[in-house]
Amino acid sequence: MSPEKKKTIKILKIRMRKAAYKIRRYLFGLSVIGAIAATPTSLNGQTHGERNDNGKKIKINIAERRAALEQRKQLSSPSGYSRMIMIDIDNEVADRANWLIDEFLAASAKHLKALKTATRNGQKTKYVKKNFFDIVYRNGHLSGRNNYCVTAINRALIDANACGDLNNVLPEYDSEGFNAVECRRFVNHLRQKGFDDCIKSGRFNIRELDAGDIVMTPRGGGLYHATTYIGNGKVRSFNNDGEWNLKKGTGIIIKTKEIAQKAIKQELERQKLIAPQTNGHQVIPLAKAQKIMQILYNGRNPDNLMAQQLLQKNNSKMLAASPVDNTIVRRHNATREI
Repeated sequence: MSPEKKKTIKILKIRMRKAAYKIRRYLFGLSVIGAIAATPTSLNGQTHGERNDNGKKIKINIAERRAALEQRKQLSSPSGYSRMIMIDIDNEVADRANWLIDEFLAASAKHLKALKTATRNGQKTKYVKKNFFDIVYRNGHLSGRNNYCVTAINRALIDANACGDLNNVLPEYDSEGFNAVECRRFVNHLRQKGFDDCIKSGRFNIRELDAGDIVMTPRGGGLYHATTYIGNGKVRSFNNDGEWNLKKGTGIIIKTKEIAQKAIKQELERQKLIAPQTNGHQVIPLAKAQKIMQILYNGRNPDNLMAQQLLQKNNSKMLAASPVDNTIVRRHNATREI
């Protein structure tokens, strides 16, 4: 073999070794990235493995490499360790709570309209008994002539709770219904459930109210009248069946949306789908993220970008017909249609 040919072969071997080195470093970098996240939304700010890139070296962040490898060890599925996704838990929970408030307001409007029709037909007392008291407090044997302001609100909340978001909030109709038919008892019930931070007492400014807030104004003798704030300075009122301008600036405000957000987050924590006491963005294994979306989009159209991403990854229907842990909506599941 001529010296020139030997030299050419030597150069080719050197180049092949360099190419093999580059490929190994590149594949190693991909494994590190995969352990951190599987979607572009969760790769922001991450560094790749060390490799030659157009003659420049990019160094691995050792702390990130170790964190990624630790995450790999913690996940049980060998094929699923690299499937992570970043979710803005607070935003997703807030969107779910907003949807729940819309359902509550729609149910309230539906009952008010039906009640007005029943009143014109001389059937008001029958309607109140059948659709309010017999649903909210069926063992109370109330006639339909009692004050029903907060009872009507609880019936609308029951309708909104079709997917069970408020299971740990609303009184059990068969054992705690008495807490849902009187204003002060309902407030005390919510406080005992741990939602005291969502209840405000004293003077209030209308500008501080959100649609769906329950507003209880004093009517003398230590009693209150419960209404639902619907926006634009108006409340939806039962007993005084209609929508009226809110005039009084003193009473008890129940921040319904805040209660919903807190209850939804507590359920996600109970099922160990999110880290307790953690706000904002969380990096979550895809399997858990899909379960989270099953809960947060149950009953809703999954038109959110995050839901669409998970739907594509799962290649099957993401929404569950029942809650992900197979629990059934255990409260008020026998409510009557109007």
